[in-house]
Amino acid sequence: MKDDRPSVEQRGLFYEEFDLDVRYLHRPGRTATEADNVMFTTMTMNTQGLHLDAAWAATQPFGERLMNSMWTLSTWWGRRSPSSLRARSWPTSGSQR
Repeated sequence: MKDDRPSVEQRGLFYEEFDLDVRYLHRPGRTATEADNVMFTTMTMNTQGLHLDAAWAATQPFGERLMNSMWTLSTWWGRRSPSSLRARSWPTSGSQR
């Protein structure tokens, strides 16, 4: 299936700049791996079997381990568009006024 909408590849826009008729491609991408899930889950001391126990998770409705949702949020936050911050002033270290 070919998508005939125009494509834009860039790092970010303000809300008002988005066009509903455009498909936005975000690069560079990031593939979530099983190792990411296990490492993040153990580093955050999340003992939920749905993230760690493959045998138990296989008996659950999804049939496999689920990605830790905090990893998803953390990755999104860390990879969000730097240009979306261009009009905001964020505090820096020290007491600058």
